[in-house]
Amino acid sequence: MQQFAFAITDNFFPNALEGEIQAEHEEAAKAKIKSMYAQELDTEEKDIEVLTLYKV
Repeated sequence: MQQFAFAITDNFFPNALEGEIQAEHEEAAKAKIKSMYAQELDTEEKDIEVLTLYKV
């Protein structure tokens, strides 16, 4: 597992949310982030935009 730092935004929440997540690779990290925050923000995964994503 790799550790990734990220910042996201969505269509309804204009401020970026930041955090860290563990995943096998970058695409898996993006999928986990979108799934997790879509549930948390009660929105659609397609509305979540990953602004930054990098290994830490």
